[in-house]
Amino acid sequence: MIVEVVQNFNQKLVQSIKDLEIENFGKQAAANQWLIPVFIEYGKVVIAKSDSGKLLGVCLAIKSWHNPGKAFIYSFHLCKTMRRQGLGTKLLLAVIKMLKKDRVSTVALTVAPENKAAINLYKKMGFVQKGLKKDLYGPGVDRLLMDLTL
Repeated sequence: MIVEVVQNFNQKLVQSIKDLEIENFGKQAAANQWLIPVFIEYGKVVIAKSDSGKLLGVCLAIKSWHNPGKAFIYSFHLCKTMRRQGLGTKLLLAVIKMLKKDRVSTVALTVAPENKAAINLYKKMGFVQKGLKKDLYGPGVDRLLMDLTL
């Protein structure tokens, strides 16, 4: 597995990220062909790919305007066929290492309360549940808030 930060806009890669987002979150996926290039240019897009170049996982992160020491993981997902193989742990460890180099001291994220596998991964990595946001992404779309102090 190769983990790298996406440095340059590439339409084929944007489409692959969008497809993986839809595979994980359905057609209402938030990261789309308009948002992904913005993350590439102004945020941090970290991908995991196979030796052959197949996209296996993605993390989209941004830094806070209000607290430069804080980053927010906007999206973190893996190819469904690659789950439960340690890939999520490896990708998240790489992202955390990169954020530390960027002088981030706190990482925040949200996760669906029913997504037990993701919650377990985040807890294993040291994230702590900070609360529940009702209707965060629309009526009935609740999210747990989690933070990690680096």
